[in-house]
Amino acid sequence: MEMENQISLPHLLEAVGEALEQGQNTLAQVILRCINHKASPLGDPLERLSFKLSQNHDTSEQGAFIKQEACKSFHNAIMAIYQGIPHGRIAHFAANSAILGSITEDSELIDIVDFDMGEGVQWPPLMEIIARQHKTLKLTSIRWEEEDSLDAHFVSTQWKFEEIRRNLYQHAKSCGLKLKVEEQSIEELVTELKILNKKGGNGNGKRNFLAFNCMVGLQHMGRTRSRRHVLEFLRVAKEFIEKSSSFNKGIIAFGDGEACEKLRSCKNFRSFFNGSLMHYHALLESIESGLPSEFSEARTAMESLPVAPYVSCEGWFQRWKEMREDWIKLQ
Repeated sequence: MEMENQISLPHLLEAVGEALEQGQNTLAQVILRCINHKASPLGDPLERLSFKLSQNHDTSEQGAFIKQEACKSFHNAIMAIYQGIPHGRIAHFAANSAILGSITEDSELIDIVDFDMGEGVQWPPLMEIIARQHKTLKLTSIRWEEEDSLDAHFVSTQWKFEEIRRNLYQHAKSCGLKLKVEEQSIEELVTELKILNKKGGNGNGKRNFLAFNCMVGLQHMGRTRSRRHVLEFLRVAKEFIEKSSSFNKGIIAFGDGEACEKLRSCKNFRSFFNGSLMHYHALLESIESGLPSEFSEARTAMESLPVAPYVSCEGWFQRWKEMREDWIKLQ
């Protein structure tokens, strides 16, 4: 059976991509149900990837039970992925290093606008360094009206801004940092940036350093975002920096853990689909290397929520459509 799966699953996955590209959604669903019977959440990376891809069509008690149990230990799963797999920590280290290295000596207020604060794990190391520099830090989390996770219940129960803000304040107090944490819509941010540029500073002669931080699709974040929201955020950031006065210096830090950007040159959905399979297959291999077979149950809990939202035929097709529409607009 294991040998048969190794032979048949790649062909079935290829058939799903081909069916979706040709608009044969009913056929794609039939193939996904077939994949669901062959795949296993406890198998090798290919089987686990196939299982997650077919999970949206899985009405069995097994699929519902795995997600329900994983929800109970969401925070632990997130922390395990963040600490055990280097992807998120490397992205955060690189972004924080770039921000700290760009801060001018005469900047008194460090203003960081965060596209998606997630659990807030990126900021404690940076907070400690800014505290030693005796500067003030302001963290602004963008509030998006439309959440883009493939599981709305998952987002609504796990995204707790007030709790994250409280934790950040506690850490700031422990290291002696002056900190302000707030939440804004993208429209409120645009208005504030216009006022800031018009004043030529923060209004009292002090220089601002403004950093725009955009982390997307890092697996410990556990949710997906619309690429349109990403592009809108980056556009606002770029326009501000280009028009900023001498009082306002800035930087954009961008970390992308999804497969979209490197697949932008794909000429059809089938190649985009296959590229996405390769991307997430490599990620599951990375997780397996950190958690061998004797920890398979823990690995299943880690993968079910933090990774599974990114593995979706519907999600991949929507991203492909958005990419093609953006490409057409540029022509």
